Amino acid sequence: MKWMKEFIVNKYFELTNIKKKIAIDLVNIPDIYSIDESCLNIMKPTTNLKEFLIPNDGKRCDNNSNYGDYTMKYKICLNKNDIEPSEEFKQAIEQAIEGMKPLIFLKDLFDEYGLFFPLSIILGKSLKNTLPNSSLPFNFENFENLEKVDLGSPPSFTSLRSFLRKGIFVKISDLSDWIRNIDNNLEIIEFNNVIPLYEILEAGQQRKIDYILNTKDNFKIIMTGLTDLKDFDIDTENEKRINIDPTLEDGNYAVFGSIISKKSHSKSDEFFVTFELYDFSGFSAIINKVLETNINIKECYILWIIIGKPSSLSVFSPKNRDCQVDYFSITLQPSRLEYRIVTPFSLSQGNTVFFNSHLSNFESNNGIKLVNWSYNSIKIEIIKPIINVNESNKVYSALSIISNSHDYKIDILCISSNYKNFKIDNEKEDEVPIDLIGYNLTKENFVKANQIIFSDYKKTDKKPRKDGIVTKWVSVKNEDEEYAFKSISEENKISVQNQVIILRELHNWQNIIKFYGLTNYENKWYLVTEWAEHGNLREFYTNNKNSFDPKLKLRISLDIARGLNFLRTVEILHRDIRAENVLITNNNTAKLTNFKLSRSYKADTQNQDNNLEQIRYCAPEILERIPGFKYNNKCEVYSFGILLWEISEEKTPYENHNDFVEITRL
Repeated sequence: MKWMKEFIVNKYFELTNIKKKIAIDLVNIPDIYSIDESCLNIMKPTTNLKEFLIPNDGKRCDNNSNYGDYTMKYKICLNKNDIEPSEEFKQAIEQAIEGMKPLIFLKDLFDEYGLFFPLSIILGKSLKNTLPNSSLPFNFENFENLEKVDLGSPPSFTSLRSFLRKGIFVKISDLSDWIRNIDNNLEIIEFNNVIPLYEILEAGQQRKIDYILNTKDNFKIIMTGLTDLKDFDIDTENEKRINIDPTLEDGNYAVFGSIISKKSHSKSDEFFVTFELYDFSGFSAIINKVLETNINIKECYILWIIIGKPSSLSVFSPKNRDCQVDYFSITLQPSRLEYRIVTPFSLSQGNTVFFNSHLSNFESNNGIKLVNWSYNSIKIEIIKPIINVNESNKVYSALSIISNSHDYKIDILCISSNYKNFKIDNEKEDEVPIDLIGYNLTKENFVKANQIIFSDYKKTDKKPRKDGIVTKWVSVKNEDEEYAFKSISEENKISVQNQVIILRELHNWQNIIKFYGLTNYENKWYLVTEWAEHGNLREFYTNNKNSFDPKLKLRISLDIARGLNFLRTVEILHRDIRAENVLITNNNTAKLTNFKLSRSYKADTQNQDNNLEQIRYCAPEILERIPGFKYNNKCEVYSFGILLWEISEEKTPYENHNDFVEITRL
């Protein structure tokens, strides 16, 4: 019979006759109604299938409606309780989910088995076939007065099947007794109440698919592996090419790893490895010595992990899929051996952090070691490789020869405390400890804000500033050492403690106010910083009109620029550049202060209320609250530009406007 051909409703709701596999088993007899009506019917089935399964390639479902004149004979009705996924389909789903390329496998699978299933199907004959010359002189209405057909109990009903082919209902072979005398010209003339195949899957498989789809745009562990170094000669080369299988769809990913001794199954501190030259098929491992050692590199292997977004790479190993990761990269200027880096996410004890550095200029690559950590920052040490006796004969990686960059890029990965082991993709070995690659954040390497002894200082008679919040103190032992004590509230104590840990790393930079630590007395907490004799910039130029000449203006402007440039080198945005946050010391040096709004370049912009003084310096994009816009370095430059105008004119920006809306409209 014509209607029994294996029709398919594809993702555009078009009927085709491509053969598909079995996705559905019937568990209950469907309701079948006899209809003796004719109609002119317009069919527009719809569904809420996930966007991932139906790419937007320019076609629209509502342009594929079927128009026609039909004689309707039978209506077949089911509900979700009447159907279940076939064993074949469930096994295929599980294989796709557990594969290395689940996004591709799932798309291919649903293309093969179908995307949809109609719970209502009308069988009939097209009048253009039976009455080619007819003018169809009767009223077309949708079916009425349906008569339910009693099928009885066919002896082999358990084998009844419906096929799902992107919304197709076909081939009900065990209804042969019922259709024995039916005209062979019957065909599917309408189907509706269409549901996605996804909805009939078991809850466990639905959760696995949801997890893959919901995390496909997040950074995840894409793949892990072990690479043997038995053929590697560190005296003549430092690059080991690592090819991966399966290959990736994109080269935008990051790699982390370490050198592991085969004998001790522990991380070797005598060598370090960094990774570069990423492409679709693999990457290069750059191996260097840190210490002179008798350990043979040929008796070691590289343990590595790839981090990226499954949606762009198309690979997503099932072995470490539930591992929660945070990832970001920074670019530093290689002027020091230690850096305090602000993280765009919170850290906690038990987390594990990983580092990878990238080649700079013509130098051999450097390693990175964790020194300590706080709740929102880490301190790292740059490790220089030793020079081998055969260094002149060593073959370096291509990137080290062609690069002329003076910046130092570092990738940083953090894995949550509840994940202790990696499962390896390219070896039979089940698991390896996570700390074989990374550094564990422990109580021992946690650093607290510097606690200052309150009794070592005494208060002066200097008039308080900022409505009494800031007072001048001196050292009991040496009264020439002057300090500013800023009172802080109990609720702000933790955030200030974290700031101090970061800002103490900037202690010796000449254009950043010096931060000494915290102290408390009688349940009151104070932030202790360097004392600036002349107050803030606006107070300074207001009180020193005669001496605030062009030469001094230029000097102060350069001081502020140097301070901002230093923050850029350590990837910190101040986020509140204005005259009140620039202090002038005894020797007329300008220094940046008030870092309570400061964040890492990579940190998400936090919603914050701006007061009128801050508004005067804000970039237009901030004032206009453009959707999706985040504070960036360009906003910082804009604020600095407004500040330069104020220094030049010795006037408050928009001083004649005291309304937020007015300033925004200017």
